[in-house]
Amino acid sequence: MTQSPAPPTSVLRAFGATEAPVLLPGGPGSAWLSGELVLKPTALPQETVWRAGVLCHLPEVTGFRVARPVPSADGSWAAHG
Repeated sequence: MTQSPAPPTSVLRAFGATEAPVLLPGGPGSAWLSGELVLKPTALPQETVWRAGVLCHLPEVTGFRVARPVPSADGSWAAHG
């Protein structure tokens, strides 16, 4: 497993992240935590847009939890790849 590099400062700023990113354990080594935000690179921007569009419109349901996507400052679901 190869660890992905930490998100650059430009990405952290785009999503309003203010804390230094910390690599999350498990998985393929590509998810980073900054405050309450989890950031990870996207290989397929079209899939990211589709997934975020679906997840952000799911209703709140007791007993079922989904991490809500967070848009960047310009409203897009990805920043700098």
